[in-house]
Amino acid sequence: MLPRSTLPLFEPAVIVAGQHAIWGSVIVFKRFLPPLALLLTLGACLHGGGTYEFAAVDLTLTVSSGRTVSASVIDHRPYVVNGKESSSFVGTTQGKAGGTADIRTGSGRPLAEELTDAVVRALDRRGIAASAMPLPKGSPEEAILTAFRTQGTERLLVVRMFEWKTKALTRVILRWHLEAIVRDRAGNVLARRATQGTESVGVTNLRRDSADIAIREVSQKLSQLLNDPVIAGALR
Repeated sequence: MLPRSTLPLFEPAVIVAGQHAIWGSVIVFKRFLPPLALLLTLGACLHGGGTYEFAAVDLTLTVSSGRTVSASVIDHRPYVVNGKESSSFVGTTQGKAGGTADIRTGSGRPLAEELTDAVVRALDRRGIAASAMPLPKGSPEEAILTAFRTQGTERLLVVRMFEWKTKALTRVILRWHLEAIVRDRAGNVLARRATQGTESVGVTNLRRDSADIAIREVSQKLSQLLNDPVIAGALR
């Protein structure tokens, strides 16, 4: 038998399923990590941070309009506005050992910009001449109107994002608060609608599943908000 100091880092392990045996290796790190530290390390590996591809957000709109539209999604999430989280933050994943890790947009771009592009794509598919009007996080009303005056469009569609965050473990919990506002060329408010809540939106054990659920939910929530008859009517 080898002396303790020469024990290998990898020890063979057998996983038996039916009559089949699969040989592998288990990293034991006997001399490097105590049992609790090893548990925490494995938990972090199983439930680490990552990215969601929000560029894949696909809205289904029913609105029709012959008017030109400027569109902007503005990030008003308090933890983003105060700098605690980055503009690309979309949620967290929680490990079984209790640790959490941030999830961000796959492109690294601000979430608000990704969603602005999604809104413009959806309006374009409806035959509406739409253009993106990106604005900084927390933009106040006067800054929004000043930017709109330079656009030369007939309608302004703003979605203010006060909350959007998913938390994934075995279930995905979504918290959201979105407000849509339509203004005319003079800046007058024609329509205002909001949606908010906290909801369990799916079961998952894989990050890929969590990403699919998050993208599906933002597509549905934004579509429902912008298809509201009051919002759709004001864009005409």
